[in-house]
Amino acid sequence: MTRAPTTTIPGAFESDGGRAVAGDLVEMLESELVRFRHRVAHDYAISLERARAALVLLTKLVAAGAPWAASPDSAPRRIFDSFVELITRSETTWPSGLAETLHAELADFLTATSACAVGEPAKPTLALLLRHAGAEPEVWWWASQYADDPAGCWRGAATNSERMIAIALALGITADPINRTLAAALAVGAGRAKTKRSAQRTELVALLDRLAAAAPAHSPTTSRSRSSPHSHFR
Repeated sequence: MTRAPTTTIPGAFESDGGRAVAGDLVEMLESELVRFRHRVAHDYAISLERARAALVLLTKLVAAGAPWAASPDSAPRRIFDSFVELITRSETTWPSGLAETLHAELADFLTATSACAVGEPAKPTLALLLRHAGAEPEVWWWASQYADDPAGCWRGAATNSERMIAIALALGITADPINRTLAAALAVGAGRAKTKRSAQRTELVALLDRLAAAAPAHSPTTSRSRSSPHSHFR
């Protein structure tokens, strides 16, 4: 009786499809940890629960063989340092045992990622600048379609005030045009608000309109100052 040849079954992350799924998951978890690092640095709206879940899931994926080439802003040691900074700053207000559990999870993370390569700093594309500025991952994923076209990205975000503000911050535009963008967006919202105090609403909208028009228009297509957004792409 002839024995059938032995077939080698590839690992879950060795096939093209498996690597693609793992890559999508790793990218999502990495973006959550980049966002966490930025918010720890600025002590703003930190979500430890989300970051901790991302840390543990990324640890398990990498330990199971999922490939991960970290970017400079998501290097394992930088992620570790941000968690330690938060622990040092906040553990006295946490439930008993949380800091110790987090230290153990961080140790597992460093062990699992010890062989992960950290890439070289990439060309400062618009998406990368948004990522470094702490924008929501959705914004820098959306901006990736514009590559190094800040003017096109600015026009593409014209109907989304949150994206416009994130782009302005990422490109180093000064506070004045950002404030005017906010005023214009608030004026639209206030004008649509339903209220019995129509006179006060009219006054508020008029004030916001004046703030929005207080200075010459500023956009990536008109500014050429030292903080011009184009300077990032020269």
